[in-house]
Amino acid sequence: QVTPKTVVRMGYGRSYDIGVFGSIFGHAVTQNLPVLSVQEDNSTKVSGVITNAVFTLAQGPAAPVFPAVPADGLLPLPVGVFARARPLKMRLPALDAYNVTVQRELSKTMTFEIGYVGNKGTHGFVQNNPAFNANEPTVVGFASGVSSDARKPFIGYGWTQNIDFFCNCTSSNYNSLQTKIDKRFSHGLQMIAHYTWSKSLDHDAGYYAIDPRVNYGPDDFNRKHVFVMTEVYELPFGRGKQFMSSVNRGLDAIFGGWQINSVTTWESGVPFSPQYQLCSADRDTGPCRAIIIGDVSTGGSRHGFFGVSPALLGANGAVSGPYLRPQKEQFGSGRNSVFGPHFFNTDLSVFKNFTITERIRTQFRAEAFNVFNHVNLGQPSNCVDCDFDSKTGLLKSATRSDGTITSIAANALMWQFQFGLRVTF
Repeated sequence: QVTPKTVVRMGYGRSYDIGVFGSIFGHAVTQNLPVLSVQEDNSTKVSGVITNAVFTLAQGPAAPVFPAVPADGLLPLPVGVFARARPLKMRLPALDAYNVTVQRELSKTMTFEIGYVGNKGTHGFVQNNPAFNANEPTVVGFASGVSSDARKPFIGYGWTQNIDFFCNCTSSNYNSLQTKIDKRFSHGLQMIAHYTWSKSLDHDAGYYAIDPRVNYGPDDFNRKHVFVMTEVYELPFGRGKQFMSSVNRGLDAIFGGWQINSVTTWESGVPFSPQYQLCSADRDTGPCRAIIIGDVSTGGSRHGFFGVSPALLGANGAVSGPYLRPQKEQFGSGRNSVFGPHFFNTDLSVFKNFTITERIRTQFRAEAFNVFNHVNLGQPSNCVDCDFDSKTGLLKSATRSDGTITSIAANALMWQFQFGLRVTF
């Protein structure tokens, strides 16, 4: 307590988890040989082009051969059998959480808070996945025609199949500024409003085994800005209120007993990565992302997410609007570099309370969801040049689709009303 009206609070804690989907106990035992065998035969690719088919429908795949059981009981991993693996030493996922908040009393019923809230994840997952492919090929050698199998880390053992690695070896971090105004109920009014700026960073599973930095970036669900305000307001009119306190029953039935409630939410958009059409010609592994060289937030078309894209990114180094096509064996700009549309919604309700007798009371409710009928847009198409024909470079049709939004947000509601009557006796 710094002063009678100012308080500082701090906290720190560490928590552990046993892991999800058997990342600590389970998958490596129950979904491997001898309990489960998953055959995986891959076609050979050179520079992204399939040079031979795995099998024909007439022939079917070759039957998998179960390995001989050695004296020590440890089954060798056969070629072409998908496996789940973990390190010999497992560590429990840990989260260090910390915060510091300053609270100030503004009046007898109102306080203001500002604080820093953060955490650090250690020995965790890659994004929202419990595992990543430990035998994913490197992109180095793609341009010179080295086959994808020859670029896999465990090709020396003859393994070309995927290996799900439950290592619990990644990290994440979250940092935020959080503010809040809290007005406790007085004179018929109660209100809470809070704003949060946050940044959550983690690793995605793609290409993690080769270079964890390639897919390190904002979390797929992180919104930078979030504002929420709720209020309950009993209007000061009618018997026993500030105004018209001695009015007769007839006027009280008209002007008294009104209550307004609302919840308003405003959030900035969630991130995504702009891609380009001919990505498979430049890489056959890792993420597909264009290089951002201009301002994509003020492009003037398609809701302002993609700038004007006047041409196909037909060659390495080609520029189309604010985007540039990477060179071969490059991945473009960082993960989740563009943010989608914001979210805004207000739910409003109006209550009218009637006193029938001393023992019987009635409340009429009118509730509106998304009262302003605001259209909350979904994510735009993330391909920046897919409207163009890859061979001719001409537009496929007059109707553009790259960067367009064709749906509303998943959690969005359009204008809805409901009415209710409550009798208390």
